Amino acid sequence: MNIPEIKFGDIIYKSHEGQGVYVHNYEKVYGCEFESYIADLKDVGFEVVKAYKLASNSFYTLKNGNDLVFAAYYPGVREMRIVEEPNSNWLEFKDNGGMPKVQSTVTQIDLEDFGLSYVIRLCDNRFIVFDGGWEFEPDADKLMKCLSEQTTEGKPVIAAWIMTHPHLDHYRCYFEFIRKYADDVTVECLMYNFPDAKESELEAIPALKTDDEIEHLPRFYKAVEAQGTPVYRIHTGQVFDIANAHMEVLASPDDTMTQPLICFNKTSLVFKMTIDGQVILWTGDSNFVETKLARRWGSYLKADIFQIPHHGFNGGRIEEFDLIDPVTVFAPVEDVDCFRTIDYYYDFNYHLMYNMNVEEIYTGSIGSVTLKLPHKPCANAKKMLLDKIEYHRKALGLKTWLFEGVTTEDCTFTFINSTRGAVVFANLIFEDGKKNVAKIKIDVPGGCVSHKNILNPNDADGDALFFNRASLKIKGVEPGSRFAVRFSSSEPIVIKWKNPADYCC
Repeated sequence: MNIPEIKFGDIIYKSHEGQGVYVHNYEKVYGCEFESYIADLKDVGFEVVKAYKLASNSFYTLKNGNDLVFAAYYPGVREMRIVEEPNSNWLEFKDNGGMPKVQSTVTQIDLEDFGLSYVIRLCDNRFIVFDGGWEFEPDADKLMKCLSEQTTEGKPVIAAWIMTHPHLDHYRCYFEFIRKYADDVTVECLMYNFPDAKESELEAIPALKTDDEIEHLPRFYKAVEAQGTPVYRIHTGQVFDIANAHMEVLASPDDTMTQPLICFNKTSLVFKMTIDGQVILWTGDSNFVETKLARRWGSYLKADIFQIPHHGFNGGRIEEFDLIDPVTVFAPVEDVDCFRTIDYYYDFNYHLMYNMNVEEIYTGSIGSVTLKLPHKPCANAKKMLLDKIEYHRKALGLKTWLFEGVTTEDCTFTFINSTRGAVVFANLIFEDGKKNVAKIKIDVPGGCVSHKNILNPNDADGDALFFNRASLKIKGVEPGSRFAVRFSSSEPIVIKWKNPADYCC
């Protein structure tokens, strides 16, 4: 494509997204400079076919023959995006939805393992599918079961199958689904923004090596081509309507395709969907630091229903969570990880569960769950959520442990920690209180079993505090001494000795 040279601002990066699509990213750009560049594009033959604002951000779609330019300007960060897409079919997208027939629903499908599969039933009895899950027959079966059960007439019609990013637990379900059910459904279009999978791209996109995507993406492209399904490449700022679902793209590889690209998670698509007056924010495995969602979109992120990014493992951030301010949360992960081992101990997830207006969190442990739209939680939803969190918190272990009858010759304890790293302090309590020792520090790694002698300097720090007049280093312990040990832990853990604890809470 022949687009004018950009002579203002500072280039952040120029990236190849695949199929001849290039993105030019600039910062320190003024609004007037962005508008002058739109004029430059018009001077070389491009016609503005769409121009609009989402929040305070400006978006243009320009056409020259079959070549499109998608231009975006974010005044809050003074950044500009120019996307060249030669031979684009985006303007051909037209939804031919029917009359309203059914109530709209959203379904979170429980998968065999972590992954993502959501189905939105539209008012005209068609569907939007997000991802689908693994290349597992059970995941394909569950997707087909959901579509079949929710279709009121004829075979299911997928109006749009959206793939958020090319990771095996998100897009590869397509292989099994099409192999088994291609004749039983109609797929009207696919939407994604995946890179070329070529050896020449490996230096710029080492993520292609992860899980052998350099082999599986070509398989995917061949499978899609064999079906003849129209494919639309998704870019930030694009707006489209499918039946009663209004879709806005808030993030895409346009914003995050920095090189070398180590992980596809940060290129995940983010959608704001408005359906029957209710807003759902779909984030896939997006990383909110990379996408700068808060700085680019601010309060425009507000949503009623929120799919937590990357299964809650990472990618979230308190700043964005506060702006999204959801009531209902989808967490595509098991209860044990959401409330116990992984998610719960990230500060942003803890904030989401305790400090915000969230009333319900749907995980994969309760099976597939379908909500009618618009959705309203039940009256006691918040209490039910807090009760569930408390139940799982207790299952992690406890924070205080007391053992009596410990001796200097037998003071090795077992620490079982199934969450993140814990800091444990031990106090030694003697019959003669003057001998008491305070604050022996034991670092207990997360997700493992540790055996530590609390008097051994290789296992514990007896002088960890800046000032501790009762430290092990200062007081010492006489050989053959008998004492009680009180442990206090920063996280719920399990502590075992040869005898059961005399007290724990």
